[in-house]
Amino acid sequence: MRFFYLFFIIIFSSNLFSKQSNFKFSNKTDQIIIKFRKKIDKEILSKKIFSLNKSINIKFQREFKDKYILKLDGRKTEEEINLIIDELKKEFDIEYAEPDKIAYPALEPNDPYYISYQWHYKTSSGAINLSPAWDITVGSSSTVVAVLDTGILPHEDILSSRILSGYDMISNPSIGNDGDGRDDNPTDAGDWCLASERNDPQNSLCYDNRCAPNCSDDPSSWHGIHVTGTIGATSNNSTGVSGINWNCRILPVRVLGKGGGYSSDLADAIVWASGGSVNGVPNNSNPANVINMSLAGGGSCPTDVQNAINYAVLRGISVIVAAGNSNSDASVFWPCNCSGVICVAAVDKFGDKAGYSNYGSSVFISAPGGSSDGLIWSTLNRGTTTPIPSPSGDTYDGYDGTSMATPHVSGVVSLMIGFKPSLTLDEIRYNLRKTAKSFPANSSCNTNICGAGIIDASSALNNLVISISSSTPSYGLNTGNVNLSVWGKGFINGANVKLKRNGYSDVICQNVNVINLNQINCILPLNGVSPGKWNLVCGKY
Repeated sequence: MRFFYLFFIIIFSSNLFSKQSNFKFSNKTDQIIIKFRKKIDKEILSKKIFSLNKSINIKFQREFKDKYILKLDGRKTEEEINLIIDELKKEFDIEYAEPDKIAYPALEPNDPYYISYQWHYKTSSGAINLSPAWDITVGSSSTVVAVLDTGILPHEDILSSRILSGYDMISNPSIGNDGDGRDDNPTDAGDWCLASERNDPQNSLCYDNRCAPNCSDDPSSWHGIHVTGTIGATSNNSTGVSGINWNCRILPVRVLGKGGGYSSDLADAIVWASGGSVNGVPNNSNPANVINMSLAGGGSCPTDVQNAINYAVLRGISVIVAAGNSNSDASVFWPCNCSGVICVAAVDKFGDKAGYSNYGSSVFISAPGGSSDGLIWSTLNRGTTTPIPSPSGDTYDGYDGTSMATPHVSGVVSLMIGFKPSLTLDEIRYNLRKTAKSFPANSSCNTNICGAGIIDASSALNNLVISISSSTPSYGLNTGNVNLSVWGKGFINGANVKLKRNGYSDVICQNVNVINLNQINCILPLNGVSPGKWNLVCGKY
């Protein structure tokens, strides 16, 4: 615990303070661990405690090694307990005292595929360390993630109440494969190609020069529902897989169909998902906080796509995209090479670059994309061409690709936004970089080709929890102003710093400059402030 002293000096004690608590588990406790410089008989200790100010109401609980456990009359915050400890120090010669904090089991959902197959959420070198993040938040229904992909399908493991009214933005009926052009039905009609179509150079939609003239039938991928399941499948329902965000809403926008999709359709989809107007399309009443685009095309970033991304970014929307699967420099693949995006490369279970993943300076961060050593498991449909209706068509399967890595980042970012809704895009990008896991020693990935590291959900969420670790200085004279630097975490845009002390008015820091999530600079006006020990607290008031 840190104190800011005013003798003529003020001493600061750093304590967490925030009006808002998003924790699933409380950080309160009703016990104090205390060690005296000289051993005190427990009978004497009990009598002396009993004679204290009755408003404190503490009882002797038990001995603990060379220390004692004191019991409070109810659970209190760490800040409240530190104030009680201050009172105890007036009566006892205390070597140290601290709250007897309560630990809780890390949340592990009971979904069978999570238990057996979803290694990518757990703690291997290439996984995202998700369970401790769920102890901080499982997401918010106010967060909207737009999935710009092949569309959506009903599924037993995706709550229909979380799927917003999306849009089919595919203008070409042949690509849409549903007999019409743009409409308000984003259902995935299937993107299969027959062998005859893949082998026919005159078939502009399905021809595949990688395998022609010996291509076989290519079944529907149901790519969109696989991506959606990673972000938001129903979790802890003893069914299927777990999604990263348990509460966010999904905005499905169909942009990919038979043979892919046009950049002009994608540009309109980005603008529409961001809350902008698209000619001939009703306005979207649920603008996205996050846009996931698990797709890639070769060449420079199309102008209309860049303009659409600019539109989204100016509105603070995180545009998260795949690096592509060509094992090539991502700088020649869009939308990874578009300005303003968060481009995601893929690593395998061991934290190596997945063999297929694009790489290079355009990559922002890496996430698990799967390989033959471990695929990415999510929701799917059994249909080989058209979808089989739910629930008989519902199934689960493992895929690999940067398309699978991308929704891991979108899911974690959606948790961050649900926990701290006022996060700016700059703060989101900073936090992803700051908290990314280092690539393992001897990994084929490094920060030159695979971004800042591997996304770490636990570290990303923990860095948003407000706490102060230190300040410079830790004391000041009460004859003027003090330039104060505060270090810790969870310092979001608009945060404030103050000194607090029972019986005195708060001292509010002036000219607050939030450098980043881990540092604040400000000026403390200490002239005439009462000398003594003050609590240094931070929050957004």
